[in-house]
Amino acid sequence: DTTPYVDKLAAMIAQNDVQSVTVTIMEVPCCRGLAMMAEAAVKQSGKNIPVEIAIIGVDGQRRS
Repeated sequence: DTTPYVDKLAAMIAQNDVQSVTVTIMEVPCCRGLAMMAEAAVKQSGKNIPVEIAIIGVDGQRRS
């Protein structure tokens, strides 16, 4: 269950002057959950800030 992690991140975003969130993940499918948790936390925080997802390929190169 990822709820405690999302709640904690949402509280950190809500209580601080966070301007944006960047999540770096690998391009493999199992890493997408981390990006989804960050997006959920930003939504839960009530702030309208950008979330950037930086995807790194298995070869070490940035994909996006």
